[in-house]
Amino acid sequence: MTASEFCSELHKLTYTAEVNQRYHQIKQARMWWWDKFVKIGVAILTVFALLAVFLPHELKWLEIGVATAAAVAAVVLNVVPVGEWVTEFGEMFRSWSDVLRDAELLELKARKLKNKADVEEHLVERLEELVSQHCQLDAMEPAPNDELLFRCQGDINERMYGKGIRTYEKAMEAYWQAVEVRVSR
Repeated sequence: MTASEFCSELHKLTYTAEVNQRYHQIKQARMWWWDKFVKIGVAILTVFALLAVFLPHELKWLEIGVATAAAVAAVVLNVVPVGEWVTEFGEMFRSWSDVLRDAELLELKARKLKNKADVEEHLVERLEELVSQHCQLDAMEPAPNDELLFRCQGDINERMYGKGIRTYEKAMEAYWQAVEVRVSR
């Protein structure tokens, strides 16, 4: 594998890891808020159900309604695994962060390579390991929220390539222009 091919594959890996890292960071934060919202809602309904016991007998229907709402909310809290989603998205964020960290370390080593030279075998093997981790993480992913994923991709593109570059196509144009400038030096 030449240095140019190596750097190209490494860039794709780093880019994908950054987008996925950002995606899972946002998903974890959203789920954390939903988890807190649901738990606070159940607690408030439970307190209202307790207070409804002291209502006059004519308002017994209100007591039953509040108790039923509290029971339904408690069932939803136990059936919908919002807390587990927080943990799952947090773990995925950390896993993508590990891949990104290792890819960036490899990228630093790759900067010393000459463009047409063959890459040392141990660097190629490390890249293959990282690609394997990438594939493993991809396989663990649930179906993404496309709108959020494109937003994360745009955020990473702008951070890497400059304001206004939000699509993958424009980002790759900017990347290859930067590579051409570096090669011509």
